[in-house]
Parts: sequence; C-alpha cells; structure tokens
Amino acid sequence: MEYKLNKSIVHLKNELEFSGIYCIKNLTNNKCYVGSSKNIFNRLRYHISQLNNNNHTNNILQNDWNKFRAIDFTVKILELVEGAHNNRLIIECKWIKKLEGYPYGYNLNLSTHGYRSRKYENQYYPKFHLSQLTTNIAATRFQNGEHIFKIARDYGCDEEYVRNKIITYVNENNLEMIRGG
Repeated sequence: MEYKLNKSIVHLKNELEFSGIYCIKNLTNNKCYVGSSKNIFNRLRYHISQLNNNNHTNNILQNDWNKFRAIDFTVKILELVEGAHNNRLIIECKWIKKLEGYPYGYNLNLSTHGYRSRKYENQYYPKFHLSQLTTNIAATRFQNGEHIFKIARDYGCDEEYVRNKIITYVNENNLEMIRGG
C-alpha cells in the first residue's frame, strides 16, 4: 500500500510500525529513495523531521523536498523483513537495484547505510573497477578539489576503493598529492 506523506506521519503509526524495506517516492519526477529499518514508522518520522527542518543528510532529497510539496511524496512498504539486521540490508540492496534508487533516484550509492553494509553490496552488484584512464581522471578531479565521495558516487565505486586507487596512481606516477581527503 502506498501512503501520501505530509508534514507529519503520526496518522500512519499503526500501518508502518514494522521491520522491513520502504520506498519514499517523488510523484513529480518518479525518483525514489529505498531504505530499511527495524521500525519503518520511526525511521520515516526521522526522515520527515530532518526534511522539514531543512537538515537532511541527503542533499538531493532535501532539495526536491524543498522544491516540491510534501504531498508530492509517497511512502510504500516494499517488503516486511523479520530477523537479522544483515538480512534486511541484503534485501534493501536488491530493492535499490530493482527500483534504480541509485544512480537515478535519491540513494547516494549502491550500498546501504554507508560503511555498515558495504560488505553486502557486492552480493548483488558487480564490483566496479576503475581503468587506468578513469583512475587518471579521478586523480585529476581529486587534485582539482572534488571530494572522494562525489568521485566514487559518479563511478559507482566504494569511497575507500577510489581513495586507494588515487593514492596508488599518484605514487606510481611520482605526482604530488595536492589536496587531502
């Protein structure tokens, strides 16, 4: 079932107090954010509070929340998941891929919840590797001031992987690491 979002979701407490995978969808541009929680209601309440206070960590979602109206967003329970936290993260990865939450939606990368679940990402996504040319371009972008996070996101790679590739490239080519990160 799909529910309209607004400034508050208190009226949805009974329908959303479950463990599972959810999707926040922008009805105007069809972008979605796939997430998981042991209590979907509490997690959505957190998202909405952050969005309403213009303080959400996902700038893309925040910008669209500010641009469109809250009622232009819906939430849908994709799958109820009981049991271990790891199972929920693995299933969330599958849904991110299926709904294209990354790279076309609001999910910022292929993995779920950043550092906590990178180990689950490769169970559903092929390992992306940077070619020599791409590594050169990534190193140049980094030296020109771009953040590793953005470079990694653009190439669909893990931040640590991109950082290591850039450091290796710089060392092998006797280049100077102009900026840190």
